[in-house]
Parts: sequence; C-alpha cells; structure tokens
Amino acid sequence: MAPPASNSVEAAQLPAHETRAALRRALIARAVAEAAHEVGPHRVTVSMVIARAGIHRQAFYQLFDNVKDALAYSWRASRLGLLAVVARATAEGAGWPERVAAVISALLERAESEPHLVELYLTYDQAALDDRGPFDDTVVSAIAGVLRPGRPGTGHPSPGPPSEELITFGILSVIAERLRRGEAASLTELAPELTLVATLPFTDRR
Repeated sequence: MAPPASNSVEAAQLPAHETRAALRRALIARAVAEAAHEVGPHRVTVSMVIARAGIHRQAFYQLFDNVKDALAYSWRASRLGLLAVVARATAEGAGWPERVAAVISALLERAESEPHLVELYLTYDQAALDDRGPFDDTVVSAIAGVLRPGRPGTGHPSPGPPSEELITFGILSVIAERLRRGEAASLTELAPELTLVATLPFTDRR
C-alpha cells in the first residue's frame, strides 16, 4: 500500500475514487496511531479506529483486512514521512552544520504536527506490530548519514564508527519520550540543544 496522502498535490493528481481512498487511509492511519498512543498498539480495536476517523466500519474493511494491517500501514506511512522530511531538510542546508540543524528542526516540526504517527514509528518496530521483518533502522541510517560528513577535518580525534548512530538514537529517544508524555507542543524548543548534541562530538573545541 502507498503511504497516506495528505491534503497534497499528490492527492489532487489521483483519480477521484483513489483520492477518496487515499484520504481515508490517512484518516485511518492517524486514528490508529492516536488509539495506539492511548491504549497501546495491541489493544487497538476497529471500533476505536472508526470512531476516531469518523468513518463507517465497511469503509475500514474496504481498505484494511484487520487492525494489525492498519497498524502496519500507519507505521510504514510514518517512516516514509520521516524519511521525506530528512531528505528535504538535507537538501536545504548549505554547509554541514546548517544541514544538521535543518534536519533536527524538521524532525521536531514533523513530530509536533503528527505526534501520534511519529510516536508509533519511534516506539515500536514493525516486527512488534505485524510479525514481519527485522528491526527497521532506515530513519536512523538517514540521519546518521547527515552527521557523518562532520568527521573530516575536525581537528581532534573523531568519535568511533558507530557514534553517528548512537547520537541519532539519543535524539530520537528524546523525541519519542516527549511524545509518550504528551509534550509535543514544546518539541521545537529543543532544536538548539539537540543540534548541539548532534554536532558537538565532531566540533573542534580547542
């Protein structure tokens, strides 16, 4: 399945029936993530989802076989959304520090705008939701790839090989914990501190 289309150009370019289906998937994805935030993914029911999405049960089953299918879809949609945010922000920054700052700011903005979807991806791996596939590290790898160019020419010993991934895990863990506690509204205030956490290990402080 494709990721949920938002109120976007992509949705506008689809045939009318596909646009409706894409928008319903987006509603369901958000409803599933909201319910998972409240009761945990393994206690989510179809009734919870359709009540939050404002759709009929039949509409749900036209798009998904069951709740597990919808959870997996929501998780994948969140991953794709985060990867798109990282890719766009990486293209914006002129230099390495600016790119890192842009990526972290974009991640925080995404988490503020889609808190439950982002929390679903950051808190649960796909295997835990639908018993398919290993732990997913594509978003970690994408962010670590933004940090890695900071190694050359730092003027002091660089961190060890896994440091970019460890730094990324730390940043994402902070975001996930804030989302778990329902503190999404203040996430963008963390941008300066998290940017410092990401760049300081590669910065010459002599």
